[in-house]
Amino acid sequence: MITIVNGIFLRNQMVLTKDANKRLTPLHCRQGDLDGACAVYSTIMCFLLIGYLAEEDLLLYNSPDKRTAKGKILHELRENNGLVINGFSYVKLKKTIEEQCGCDIEVYRRAPQNQDNIVEQICELIDKNTAPIISVQWKNGGAHALLAIGYEFDEDDVITNILCLDPDAESPKVCAWNCYINVSKEHGSFPYKYVSTSCRGDKVKLGDFLILQKRN
Repeated sequence: MITIVNGIFLRNQMVLTKDANKRLTPLHCRQGDLDGACAVYSTIMCFLLIGYLAEEDLLLYNSPDKRTAKGKILHELRENNGLVINGFSYVKLKKTIEEQCGCDIEVYRRAPQNQDNIVEQICELIDKNTAPIISVQWKNGGAHALLAIGYEFDEDDVITNILCLDPDAESPKVCAWNCYINVSKEHGSFPYKYVSTSCRGDKVKLGDFLILQKRN
């Protein structure tokens, strides 16, 4: 059984959402499509999903109008490239969004202390139709940003997988996600498995995450 946030559509082997102009536009951004890295791509996907950016904003990504809040944040994301571990920590990313588009976007950062609590909080947000920008960390110290759009649970209501859009993997064609974090079994300090089309089961732990909401 699967729960997915509202506003995501699968049509013609593409994952779509309604942008700021209420037009259906591709939701998944893959590294190489834009300038930047995983935190930037995950943020852009979140901006599209909450209806803050339009498809034409992305077409102007390399030369944004810095007189506008949208242009300022796109310029900042492009210039800083957005690497989670060597560039944008989520603390820095939160501050950047607040400084550049604080009048338009509310942004919250959460850093739960234990892994159970992180899984629970992520799924509670998804139940409220909020897709958080989450992070996974590997034993070697690397980190990766993902947009969590849903979760899977079994007949006993036990959460088994967090379903994500991964900017480092191929765009999904037959479902709304292209990556999942298997949280059904816990072993050691890196208790979960990260699985995508390019990775088959690396051990990870969940880190802090960001929540973006468009102001009314």
